[in-house]
Amino acid sequence: MSDLLIEEYIPAGYENRVTRTHLHSILHIDDRVIREEIKAALERGVFIASYDDGYFRWKDAKDDPYFEGYMGRENSRFLKIGHRNRLMRDAWLEIHPEKKRKKKDQIPGQMSLFEGV
Repeated sequence: MSDLLIEEYIPAGYENRVTRTHLHSILHIDDRVIREEIKAALERGVFIASYDDGYFRWKDAKDDPYFEGYMGRENSRFLKIGHRNRLMRDAWLEIHPEKKRKKKDQIPGQMSLFEGV
């Protein structure tokens, strides 16, 4: 996206949120690129949330409930993905026990923090 910053096209305030379709129509870039640019903006510290099918930057305290909802939803996704990943890994290791990680530097009789996890 060259020197263009996606946050220049995402307005402040929940009431002004815009869809990725709108961003595509004005920027003429692929949806995947839009998502990558939003991620890059977040990594630069730009406060962007996606809520009710639209993106917006934080404007004032009226936006706090929407940002809290966004962060709660993202945290829930993170936990669900981690859980599914553990289930898949455990099933894979049942089929391929030889793939289990070797315990390095284990002291005899020492209990692992990860046993039973």
